[in-house]
Amino acid sequence: GLSQRTRGMKFLQDNRSLVIGSQDSFVRVIDAWSGDVKQQFPVIVSEVYGFDINSQETLCAVGHWNRRTAIYDLRTGASLCELPIGEKRVDGLAFTPDGTTLAVCNNNFGVTLWDVASSQVVGQLTTTAGPWAVAFSPDGSTAYVTTYNGTLEVFDVRTRERLHVMKGHPRLIPGLALSRDGATIATGGEDGFVRLWDAAPMRPLASFSPSAAEVVSLAFTSNTDRIAAGVANFELVMYDLPADSRLVDAHKQRFIRRK
Repeated sequence: GLSQRTRGMKFLQDNRSLVIGSQDSFVRVIDAWSGDVKQQFPVIVSEVYGFDINSQETLCAVGHWNRRTAIYDLRTGASLCELPIGEKRVDGLAFTPDGTTLAVCNNNFGVTLWDVASSQVVGQLTTTAGPWAVAFSPDGSTAYVTTYNGTLEVFDVRTRERLHVMKGHPRLIPGLALSRDGATIATGGEDGFVRLWDAAPMRPLASFSPSAAEVVSLAFTSNTDRIAAGVANFELVMYDLPADSRLVDAHKQRFIRRK
């Protein structure tokens, strides 16, 4: 099984392949039901923190403890480019849905927006505290950012205006995932809890705890019927989300990987 923290992960559209970035500086594609490793490639030698796959499933962006960010060809593992070093480690990052912009949480009070083609800064989202994770709505108009202070902050991407600040967890929120339809947000905290949010009115739906350990990463399946949670004690846990009852607590289904 895995013997490293899994700080970044995302399901591919086949609903079975789960791409993960780990403490040992590798990106792996695993079968989410069997746990078998289907593909792997090394990245910069520093723990993976930020992680995302573009919607075309061709590029993999990886951010590291040592403040470096690189973009890789997901099919071959080849390094394509590296972005300039930021003010702090890259806790989180995300492609916009069209794949043209990469949001990187590597500044003390903001998310830097990079043009993927030119590797130039095109904007910033200013947060109330140090940003940890970022995700975009399916149409790219809204960005969701979690912080070290336990807030979930919502931004208008075009105007860069902060629209909402929600207190989701008592401490930092490393885990963040958005369902493919944009209707449900999941946050995972240092407090060991996963919380589900209704994105439209920004209200809490449910909460559950996969472990007493910090929840470091989250990923929805493409049809939002399951969510995977990576936990700091090296567990990777799958939860079933009943289609007709997102308002009730999810339940643990199976361990994908366990030390």
